[in-house]
Amino acid sequence: MIGLLGLLACAPVPGPTAPQSDALATGQWVWSAKDLPLLAAGRASGRDFAAGVHIATVHYTDGAFVNELALSPGVVEPGVPLALVVRLDDSVNESWSRRSVAEIESGLDAALGRTLGLVHDADVDYTEVQIDYDVPVAHLAGWATVVEGLRASSLRGETVWVTSLVSHLRDPTYGTLFRHVVAGHILQVFDTGDDPVDAGAVGALAEAAGLPYRLGVGAFERAGTDHRGWFAKTAEACLRPLCGGVWVFPAGRPYLDLLGAAP
Repeated sequence: MIGLLGLLACAPVPGPTAPQSDALATGQWVWSAKDLPLLAAGRASGRDFAAGVHIATVHYTDGAFVNELALSPGVVEPGVPLALVVRLDDSVNESWSRRSVAEIESGLDAALGRTLGLVHDADVDYTEVQIDYDVPVAHLAGWATVVEGLRASSLRGETVWVTSLVSHLRDPTYGTLFRHVVAGHILQVFDTGDDPVDAGAVGALAEAAGLPYRLGVGAFERAGTDHRGWFAKTAEACLRPLCGGVWVFPAGRPYLDLLGAAP
């Protein structure tokens, strides 16, 4: 893997002007070098996949928000629509009981500022920032406040998407909380901890939230999961016009043969 710090030494040649955010409706996350050939294969198949590159993870350690740098956006060829993905580790959950919402916002703002500062110094073309965080449902309101604050500081001027879970959408206030804060949410239906749910019910919950969304599916399995089964259900859960498309988390596993039913 190429460290993000390497950007400062070998920034990629800038590609074409970044497309509008709807060009990132359908995409693949890149979490390791194993995902890059899968992205190339997907684009070679004629599907205009965008790339969501995991550039950093933020941990809450010893009372502080600490960056762990991951991949460089330069692993993706210039010209491929690009999203920068910052993951908030589950350790961040602890901060809600130990810090005020304002303190959490301040700590995350500093962490994001450090990470995005490296990207800006390297003059990388990208279209949006995705914040990947499985926030506990009890803290959805606080999280919306934090994201709104970040939009005024380290994320000022950015197109921001957040990840969501089915359990989040079961909270009837989800749409009200986030509608004015983010461009949309990516509804993940893998490794969510939720009880099995019907794809039609997922689509209904997303429609009820009234917020633009994309469906996030996984190409990998763990004991007792059926992540790959969701590829055949995307038409039921990704309902137009609110759902723009499907994003794939491959975890190094091929998935093109599963995409026949994908919107």
